[in-house]
Amino acid sequence: MGRRGPKPLPAAIKRLRGSRRTNNTEPTPATATPEPPEHLTPAALEEWNRITPELEALGLLAVIDLAALSVYCTAWARWTEAERKIRETGGEVVKSPSGYPILSPWLSVSRAAARQLEAFIKEFGLSPSARTRVHVETTKPSTQDNKYLKIV
Repeated sequence: MGRRGPKPLPAAIKRLRGSRRTNNTEPTPATATPEPPEHLTPAALEEWNRITPELEALGLLAVIDLAALSVYCTAWARWTEAERKIRETGGEVVKSPSGYPILSPWLSVSRAAARQLEAFIKEFGLSPSARTRVHVETTKPSTQDNKYLKIV
């Protein structure tokens, strides 16, 4: 059996878009940045530190999001490492040990990580189309309080 329409949006995103049609019984954990887990690589931790302030400012991050955010940051680090390895080893097509051209093994790592990233980018509302719907009220000096943000 197939899916029934588009995936539901979280109430926080609907409110930021100005919708009054939200699920009033949806759990609403407090907006907060979870502590980064110790297993994150330096590249994953760098992405964690880059993205968490933005997500928290939009009211889209809670401590309960630790696992999803960890997987996103790990996928980011894996993708960037695979892309670096592709460049270092001669591109997408390399020579096999017997001398024949083959696709770089790093290409499959890059593609898998990119698929994971795409899924989490949608989950956290990080796509370019989502950003075009974000409007910040210029009369307020801070975007830290998400009541001053509006997504249309």
